Amino acid sequence: MDALAALFSKPEKILDELVPHITDGPFGPMIHHPLLIEIAFDPEHAALINQRFKAIKESAEKLWKDGNYSGYVFRHERPYRLEAFARCMSHLNSKQYWQMLESVWIDSENIWQHKKLWKSLWNSKTPNKEFVMNEEDRGYLARLPDNIRVYRGVNRASNQKGLSWTLDREKAKWFSTRFTSAKTKSRLIIAEVDKKHVHAYLSGRSENEIVADKVKVLEIVK
Repeated sequence: MDALAALFSKPEKILDELVPHITDGPFGPMIHHPLLIEIAFDPEHAALINQRFKAIKESAEKLWKDGNYSGYVFRHERPYRLEAFARCMSHLNSKQYWQMLESVWIDSENIWQHKKLWKSLWNSKTPNKEFVMNEEDRGYLARLPDNIRVYRGVNRASNQKGLSWTLDREKAKWFSTRFTSAKTKSRLIIAEVDKKHVHAYLSGRSENEIVADKVKVLEIVK
């Protein structure tokens, strides 16, 4: 505790590596670095932040050196894990590629920001794509009809043709109102997709999720 208290009050400048990642946040200045996000950055506590960052960076470098690519990816802050995964791809076998892609996808909250990259990754020619699903999800997808009715809830027009859909209409309606404001408009997208164009069925987020990019929109409900 004495060491922590000393760091808390020790006068020190923030590391040069972190300076470019200082930006405006909801509560004033914040740090938004791939390995460290500080929502409220107080320069008076720079010594404590510096030590935390050094420890995290050292851990990430060791994970990479040891070939623990999953650990390396998830040592990054959530918004940066996709980019970390992309750096690991050439070191992964096909099974690892698809299993890790699924893990990063399930964990992601900013899919729309990297739609082009996600689309490229899901359409990869890497073999053994079945490993993106567990055995139960593979069986569930196999039992679905050739033409699958899917739904997507959005509150931005630009998000209408995303990769993430659901078999659950009510879940889609919930997503359409999740982050509404005076400037947004909720929409329920009703669509259909040929099963041969489905990348995966995923139950990991309890969303009955269908991942697909060749979807035919049938109706938009306001």
